[in-house]
Amino acid sequence: MIAFDMRVKTYQNLNTTENSSAAVKTLQNIVKRLADELGIPILGVYYEDELPGVGQFSEELDEKLNYEAHICACFEWGNVCLNTLRERIKEEVNKKFNNTVTHVDFCEISPQFILEAIRDDHASYRKELFKKLKTLLETDKYALVQKVVPEEELNLVKALARARSFHADKSYTDEIRRIFSKDNEKRYAGHPVHYRLLATTTDMACRMAELLVQCLNSNNRLLSNRVDIVYNLNPMAAKGQDLEFAARRAIGSTLVLDTSYGFDAKKYEKEAASIIDTISDVMKRVGEHTLGVFVEISGRDNFCDTLTQKLADDLNIITLKEGKMNAVKASKEVAEIIKQSELSTYYNPKNFSVPEREEGYTSEEVLSLYRKWRISTLKNVVYKSYKEVNESIPTVTSSDDAYSELMNMVGLTDVKLLVKQLLATHKINQQRQKEGLKNAKQVLHMLFSGNAGSAKTTVARLLAKILATSGITKSDKLVECSRADIVGKYVGWTANLVQEKFEAAKGGVLFIDEAYSLVGSGNDFGQEAITSLVQLMENHRDDVVVIFAGYPDKMQEFLNQNEGLKSRIAFHLNFPDYDAREMISILELMVDKQDYELSNDARFKCEEIFANALKEDNFGNGRFVRNLLEQAIMQHALRLSEQPGEEYDKKSLKTLSSEDFIDKTHRLKTVTRRIGLEF
Repeated sequence: MIAFDMRVKTYQNLNTTENSSAAVKTLQNIVKRLADELGIPILGVYYEDELPGVGQFSEELDEKLNYEAHICACFEWGNVCLNTLRERIKEEVNKKFNNTVTHVDFCEISPQFILEAIRDDHASYRKELFKKLKTLLETDKYALVQKVVPEEELNLVKALARARSFHADKSYTDEIRRIFSKDNEKRYAGHPVHYRLLATTTDMACRMAELLVQCLNSNNRLLSNRVDIVYNLNPMAAKGQDLEFAARRAIGSTLVLDTSYGFDAKKYEKEAASIIDTISDVMKRVGEHTLGVFVEISGRDNFCDTLTQKLADDLNIITLKEGKMNAVKASKEVAEIIKQSELSTYYNPKNFSVPEREEGYTSEEVLSLYRKWRISTLKNVVYKSYKEVNESIPTVTSSDDAYSELMNMVGLTDVKLLVKQLLATHKINQQRQKEGLKNAKQVLHMLFSGNAGSAKTTVARLLAKILATSGITKSDKLVECSRADIVGKYVGWTANLVQEKFEAAKGGVLFIDEAYSLVGSGNDFGQEAITSLVQLMENHRDDVVVIFAGYPDKMQEFLNQNEGLKSRIAFHLNFPDYDAREMISILELMVDKQDYELSNDARFKCEEIFANALKEDNFGNGRFVRNLLEQAIMQHALRLSEQPGEEYDKKSLKTLSSEDFIDKTHRLKTVTRRIGLEF
């Protein structure tokens, strides 16, 4: 806490029209008013006779300078804004009282010291101040870390090099370039933007935030290089003023708020809403002089979206993401980490590879790859007696992004149930193995039947990741193919093509879309492909999961082509068409993901469009919803561009109205739809 100590020569030297008591009250009012104008949280303003002991922290200085009176203001926390306050007070008080202010300074003291300094005969003041200081002494409602980011003079080249060290996303490096732009004035005049950070861990988010602070500080864009990090909120944070104090304490500096719930937000729904409202309200008041960094950690339940939406009209918040790297870069990164470890002599690049995956790898996932390599090396190479020790058992409720994404999808009840069953069975089997019990090897080949746009391909991609994360399969690779990829033009080609696909999918999932198209006529080689598939499904039942997908009626014809095929598919999953209510839910998810919103009239109109679409054949399910939204976004852009003026407010740029959605369901009968398309 910061105590503000102001001394005047004597009360008698103050304005002769006022007695000393009135003069002191005037001084108190000046301090309070200016602190409020600058948004500095103040606990109270006292003078020596009113509250004995408040000036004791400067007693040694008093003896040297022989001042006769004290005015002391206690603030929740100090920052560079106090420098401005000090100069404003000196200016106004000297103007009011004929240049009698001789000392204005700050001194950092503890709340306990203030309480101990107050004499027992002023119990009423002690009690009042104690209430205000209690929240500063201790809190169990959230965790708080306060740190000062080391001052370092950065330029654009150094800053970008630092960002590349943790493979920052383009959104992050673009912001660094904006900070160092020559178009900016190098002085503090407020915060043009605040930040929403998307990261995999709190540590990474703090690392990203601290570099931003150093960049801004190097351009004189901050009042202070202090950072307050608030995290691990619990339901008690919704009560009292603790959370508001935490935000107000960061005035003039940077507030990093981890928006992850430290509790079950569904169980404590009212408390969760109160926390969001409190943070939103206080940030609207202090955001002018407090840099807000709102952190969203992937895989955790959080309120970042809700909070940033509430603040959207008052603060300009931009999203910065943690970067990702491809498999080649990830492999090099892991190799560098290994070379710096004590196990470097055991590293053999021929025995280590990082699997390719479309979404890439975050820095945290690279560290996870290193940890897995380290554990494997210790068990299998360094301390070989542990080679047969079982690995830890994954939980049924995985926090993996793919699992969460699948569970949050609309409908798909049977699919979700199967995934839970597979994870639970894997967990129990590992426990049985630990107890020396036998387990039958389960074949996981599947058949997905459903109409166009019913999310078959999307589910297959998510399932590949879920099976790998849980340890059921060795890799999250998904090899997608269709008839053209596995049916050859000449005799003998087909079997080789099918074999190549199985080799490519080894350890993961082989997804065959429009599988019914393998059912041919005459002299084509579709039947040869089916025969080869049946044989290889048996040969690779332990290391490849095969998923067939297609229309329900045609897939039945496909199964009838080979008795062995039907017997080798363990799970038959139906992907039913969506009803109008589910299609509205899908639309709302898509709209939110693209940072738009629906007006009420737009939602009603879409319900009518979906009701009409359901009466038609082959309307496309989720694909139909996606096409409708894409057309609405273009129509929205056209509507705005035809309005007078070139500037549009944020609300109009985000809101899709009923006139943007055009009902084209009467054309559906003439449109040919492909199946298995992701939405």
